Amino acid sequence: MGSPERDCTMESIQIKTDSQRTLCINDDESRWITFDTEDLNFYARLKDLYQKLTVKQNEFLAKEKEISSIEGVDDNGASLAALALVDLQTEFAKTVTDGMDEVFGAGTCQRLFGDAFNPAAYGELIKAIMTYISRDREKKMKAALKKKPSDKKVMS
Repeated sequence: MGSPERDCTMESIQIKTDSQRTLCINDDESRWITFDTEDLNFYARLKDLYQKLTVKQNEFLAKEKEISSIEGVDDNGASLAALALVDLQTEFAKTVTDGMDEVFGAGTCQRLFGDAFNPAAYGELIKAIMTYISRDREKKMKAALKKKPSDKKVMS
């Protein structure tokens, strides 16, 4: 099926969507992120990312303990433990940024944070998004509970 011919008359429906949110970081409109608080597919992707990051964090903590026992220095005198820790942190940062880009679209992390990776900043962003989702869903549920049963129509 292709698109309708240009000379055909198409009818349009208007779908009310007031659940689209756009947030910017520190009042900088060039650092924005958009999401729909009622999009269940978005929520599933975000939840999946959260679960992946939880697993990754647990792996990170276990590897961090192993790394702390590494002794010695490389040819330049740098601590082998410190170098291994940097590698581990870099791996974690890549997991987070790749996951965020999967959820929000390619290039999102670059637009929001440039080349910087601050775990606390990413955590604050995810927390803010979850707050908006929770708040909007709570409003919707309260509104639905206020309706009388006779007001609810499955189909008309």
